Amino acid sequence: MRSKLKDYAEPVERLESGARVIEVIEALVRSGSYAAVIEGRPPVYLTVENLAAALLKCKGLSTLLFSPPPPSPQRLVSGDENVARVLTTVKEKYVFVTEGGEVSGVLTPRAAFRAVSAAARLSDVGRELTESAVAVLWPHTTVKGALRRMLRAKSAFAVVQRGGRVRGVVGIHALLAPLTDPEVLSKIDAGHDDYYFYASVVNIPCNNRSVVPRSQLTRGRLVEVLSEHGNLVVTHQGYMDRFFDDFRVAAYARRLARRMLRR
Repeated sequence: MRSKLKDYAEPVERLESGARVIEVIEALVRSGSYAAVIEGRPPVYLTVENLAAALLKCKGLSTLLFSPPPPSPQRLVSGDENVARVLTTVKEKYVFVTEGGEVSGVLTPRAAFRAVSAAARLSDVGRELTESAVAVLWPHTTVKGALRRMLRAKSAFAVVQRGGRVRGVVGIHALLAPLTDPEVLSKIDAGHDDYYFYASVVNIPCNNRSVVPRSQLTRGRLVEVLSEHGNLVVTHQGYMDRFFDDFRVAAYARRLARRMLRR
């Protein structure tokens, strides 16, 4: 396999020097991107999960949101490197891809899987592709509780259940999206952080595009769903059978890369 890392990198959001946390969140929520670069000397590199972690640690949302984000260490790799070899040597979930000395994109778990998906087999499910330490949310779960569970699982996704059945999957972007609402921001600015943190996830949009009934799971469907969404929920009669989040997909991609290099 001779594909280069840059061939699979996804776009990053670029913001001007001095950009505040709220502006980074707005850019990532709007675009659905997983990473951002704030110009400067040195530039600041952030993932959407870095921002979520900062929210949970802060002592005042308003202060955090309207301040520049703290730098977060990231793995930077040249885009000309062989993608399979990078996957076998780099353990980080996100890899910032550089070209000409500047970050041009980011390798996400779903992009990493796309790069090596030719080696995927349906028989890998439950073996090479292992189940997640499931972050399960119920309608009464708070936004703060949801973020905490997802970050504990090192995942950008969680399964939402109602009455024991799978309602869908909520992503980290959807949990950050309320912070772009002027009404929510006005409450936070007035010191009412609980208006955001303790809102119920029942009103947070979730989707079922990565939910597949067990009887419909084929190799083609496996590759399609993981390549597009970076997570997979397998159900049986509406109940969750298995869940594979993006953290597990990243680990699976590394295993597939080793398989491809052995050929």
